[in-house]
Amino acid sequence: MREQKRKTNYMGWMPIQITEIISYLSKAHNWKSHGSDQIQTCGLKALPATHRHITNNFNEIIEETEKAADWFTTGITYLIPKSGDNKEVKTTELLHA
Repeated sequence: MREQKRKTNYMGWMPIQITEIISYLSKAHNWKSHGSDQIQTCGLKALPATHRHITNNFNEIIEETEKAADWFTTGITYLIPKSGDNKEVKTTELLHA
């Protein structure tokens, strides 16, 4: 029996729109822990002039990943078991490139 090749249609990438950034920020909690950029969500909500720049920066990073700063693509993940032996929990450093 011969295997047939399937045609796969990949969805083309569409740039992030400023309305998506605004929608996300409107749902985000104001005083939750901020990231390594040290910017609180309420600050981003209060400065709508930055929304265009945030949108452009995200699109540039997606299109050209080498433009992303190291802090943006590096993180530490802590694995927490739902149940079982806690001695098996290990810390893993993830690098996304």
